[in-house]
Amino acid sequence: MNRSVVYGNRIRKIRKAKGITSCYVAKKLGMSPGGYSDIERGRRKLSAERVEKIAKILEIDIGEIFYSSKRNA
Repeated sequence: MNRSVVYGNRIRKIRKAKGITSCYVAKKLGMSPGGYSDIERGRRKLSAERVEKIAKILEIDIGEIFYSSKRNA
């Protein structure tokens, strides 16, 4: 499994655990829901800037996206 898929899966799990919709995150990022869905599915690579924005929206540390933990493994 490539890194984009792994990171996208982690983002999705964290987002769902927090009860945040994908449409909300997409709107905050200024992108279409389909474009954001591509991020969660690993079809779109993440830039450092976009990862930082997603982490802020989800109110998490950036490390939670890159490193597995019991919470989002």
